[in-house]
Amino acid sequence: MNTLMIDVRSVAEVAEEFLQAWEDGLVRSGTRHSFVTPELLRQVLTVERWQLIESLCGAGPMSVRNAARRVGRDVRTVRSDVEALIHAGLMRAPPVAASNFLMTR
Repeated sequence: MNTLMIDVRSVAEVAEEFLQAWEDGLVRSGTRHSFVTPELLRQVLTVERWQLIESLCGAGPMSVRNAARRVGRDVRTVRSDVEALIHAGLMRAPPVAASNFLMTR
């Protein structure tokens, strides 16, 4: 199982960790996504988007329509949330050939 750690850290802290990992030559397990401010975290991770992420974890690739059914929401609003999460780096955009599907990171 993959682990995603979400936190609030300064750019300097992120850069320092990157440089330390580079110098050590160590590969860290898991994925970390840092926000610069708590306000930005709350702006990107709304309650609805967090519920969407939770419902998709471990489910594998699926269409936006199926994701909307899963969370009991309108397809258009789920598509909008998916686009915002892809833009934020919390979801991966599907390959062009499979454009109806989305994947959690």
